[in-house]
Amino acid sequence: MLPASWAALALVLGVGCTLVAAALIVSAPLLFLTHRTTIIPHAMASRLVTSGPYRVTRNPMYLALASGYIGVALLMNVTWPLVLLAIPVWIMNARVIPAEEDALTQAFGDEYSAYQKRVGRWTWSVGRRRA
Repeated sequence: MLPASWAALALVLGVGCTLVAAALIVSAPLLFLTHRTTIIPHAMASRLVTSGPYRVTRNPMYLALASGYIGVALLMNVTWPLVLLAIPVWIMNARVIPAEEDALTQAFGDEYSAYQKRVGRWTWSVGRRRA
């Protein structure tokens, strides 16, 4: 539980994180439909999607899940779930995402490698390579 003096800040941050999550959860899958490629992580993609939120982060759907989780925890005024978030984020970063990136590299080669250099894995960065 957060101290009362932090409650207003938690509310604002919680709403912000939840809104970011909602925008990403809606926009990212719609791009896959528009580009007629699969949204299923272990299925073979037919096209590389680099527009919309994919211009600034390689994993907007995972970022949306983490942001939504943080937002809900803050809106509920509890902090202990934030500690637990590190576990699935670590698993995704250490196991899930590298496997997906290997498959995308095999499917799209230099095009995907160039995309990795331009756009960060988790961060909202453009122009720098980040893992």
